[in-house]
Amino acid sequence: MIGNSFQLIVKRTLAHWRLLSAVVVGVVLAATIMASSVIFFDALRDVALQRALSNHEPAAIDVIVEVGQVPTNPESHEEMIDAMNSSLVNRFSSFLIQQEFSIKTWTFFVDLPPERVLPQDCSCRTAIRIIPGSEDGLIECNCRRVAMMTMPDINNRINIISGVMPRAIVYDGESDAFQIEGILDAESAEMLGLSVGDIYPAEPHWEDAHDRVDVLVTGIFERIDLESPHWRVHDEAFGSRTDTLQFARFVVPQETILSGLGPYLPDMGTDYAWWLDVDPEGIKAADTASIQDTIASTQRELRGNFDGFLLRSDLPQVLSAFETDLFFNRLPMFIVLILIVLVVLYYVAFGRCPAQRSWSSANPGCNFEADSRGVRHRSRGTGSHCGRFGAIPGSDRRRTYWRPADIQRSQRRRPTSGATHI
Repeated sequence: MIGNSFQLIVKRTLAHWRLLSAVVVGVVLAATIMASSVIFFDALRDVALQRALSNHEPAAIDVIVEVGQVPTNPESHEEMIDAMNSSLVNRFSSFLIQQEFSIKTWTFFVDLPPERVLPQDCSCRTAIRIIPGSEDGLIECNCRRVAMMTMPDINNRINIISGVMPRAIVYDGESDAFQIEGILDAESAEMLGLSVGDIYPAEPHWEDAHDRVDVLVTGIFERIDLESPHWRVHDEAFGSRTDTLQFARFVVPQETILSGLGPYLPDMGTDYAWWLDVDPEGIKAADTASIQDTIASTQRELRGNFDGFLLRSDLPQVLSAFETDLFFNRLPMFIVLILIVLVVLYYVAFGRCPAQRSWSSANPGCNFEADSRGVRHRSRGTGSHCGRFGAIPGSDRRRTYWRPADIQRSQRRRPTSGATHI
């Protein structure tokens, strides 16, 4: 029985090979077009994203993060680094060209006698104090400030034009006086009149265990590459936001801040800054949602655990605008996909109809029924009986049941019959 059924399937397939070939080719082409359209649309989204990113400066796409921490010690430092790495840096690693971070202490006053100048010559108006009984009209003007910061890869970024590199100083916890070593850029040293060997006294502006820190100037340096983007941490995150103050930003070893100034001034806070150099070409359209979720989760986590969190970048706004534009541009894509699906359904669901119409046109007096013994063919009053492959005239019975074996025997007995073979 199985062998006979297989023979019938083969014969029917060979009889309608032209129609079957058209159906198979159509289904394959439709499936290929539908599969390739997904790849095409993904590539189109990537091109659109690169175009949106190219409309902004690379520096605007970079991410700068600023966070404050109190107190300052090795334990709080490790906590800050672990929180930042787990929430943002590690998740962004596949989209970054490079990254770096630096730390900076709170701002100190300068513990030196203020300058006596004319009122119009004092740039920091809020620090003006008129001297009682002054006859020359001079005022005391103290616009000088001090801060200590670190610099990653310092040996490859600066040239020491005078002096030497500073040493790491650790507070022993016994003496009241504390002196650290630092280097200063040539521009600030010239503005403040400092040179190698000078001691610059700094006074905290907050209440703490000690009220003075001495900074020994061990060297004067110049930047090697002024246009390098890695200076953004010092110029933007740690840079002065006003032109009225004269800042001396001493570069010191990280150990000096964490194990020296931190224990000496236990209430001192530290500012952290990360610069993430984002590679626009490394961002794919499929990654936009995950990037936005990472930035949003980082803001929620760090703002709740640390003070002064600030993230500066145009990347979230660019990705949000891209997602909005993409939403309104998806409708044509969906229409094309729906049309492709309809074509596939047409070939799959209605591909057999032409074959049935072809057999009915060759045997107008027959239609099909089925029973448990095989295929049953019914004649519609034509005086003939319908075989499996055509009408077999010469019988006056209205209904005949034909099995595959009966069909073959009938064809052998009547080789010249008028049966129509398809």
